[in-house]
Amino acid sequence: MLEWEHWEDWSSSIATLFPCLRQLTIQNCRNLIRKLPTYLPSLTKLSVHRCPKLEPPLLRLPLLKEFQVGECNEAVLRSGIGLTSLTELRISGVLGLIKLQQRFMQLLRGLQALKIWKCEELTCLWEDGFESENLHRHQLVSLGCNLQFLEIINCDKLERLPNGWQSLTCLEKLKIQDCPKLVSFPEIGFPPKLKHLTLEKCEGLKRLPDGMMLKMRNNSSNDSNNLCLLQHLSISQCPSLICFPKGQLPTTLKLLNISSCENLKSLPEGMMHCNSITTNDTTDMCALEYLFIWAYTSLIGFPKGGLPTTLKELRIWNCERL
Repeated sequence: MLEWEHWEDWSSSIATLFPCLRQLTIQNCRNLIRKLPTYLPSLTKLSVHRCPKLEPPLLRLPLLKEFQVGECNEAVLRSGIGLTSLTELRISGVLGLIKLQQRFMQLLRGLQALKIWKCEELTCLWEDGFESENLHRHQLVSLGCNLQFLEIINCDKLERLPNGWQSLTCLEKLKIQDCPKLVSFPEIGFPPKLKHLTLEKCEGLKRLPDGMMLKMRNNSSNDSNNLCLLQHLSISQCPSLICFPKGQLPTTLKLLNISSCENLKSLPEGMMHCNSITTNDTTDMCALEYLFIWAYTSLIGFPKGGLPTTLKELRIWNCERL
């Protein structure tokens, strides 16, 4: 159906034509222009790939859980009503996508996983909400508030993450790979519940946020809201990264993997001992169990204090100067 251009005009039809349809895949229809059926009450998964002329398909899909869109026009992501049921969104190779529109993101209140691949024109995820006159503070808090997993891969022009990304209060896993223009993160640190962070092949990354090394993030007396909960930190092939921020890594950290960061001068100063930096008298116990160091050519020694006694596995490979 490579020459298929038009759907039947179902937009004016009152009857539900596909009341039981649960999955719909449209692929390699490069001339398809007309919209999809306007009401698919049982649809849970929609995949649209290599349909560059297709008009925005998201209208009334009350049970949609997963939406995959690839090699389509950016207009596909401009519309949509009632998408609060959507839990997973995969975007790949979308032409003209510079950022996700606020209007579209506000519809995705139930979104749990967002994956963006090979969007070569993407410069940022979305606008900094605090700088927008049209976005109220309570709307910003709801923006992506249920997002748990964020993956960004092969976005050559991505320069930054939004300053308001602390509003991603449920984010637990973040992976950024092959984003050569990303230089830094917002200095305030990572979202409060982030547990897994993977950075790979980000050639321009020069620094990590100071906030990631701090236990206290604000003046709140509720310690549970101030802890950095990072458990897994993996950094590989980031040649512009020179040093870690000053201070101690989170005491919740269980795995640290550093690979092929040839200009990184040293390991974190506080990783070999576990002095408490909380506001109470309770000493935090170091949780580091796995330490992997690969092809770290500039490493000449470990910070003072010795290795943590909690280590279960230690791997050191191709560290010529150590």
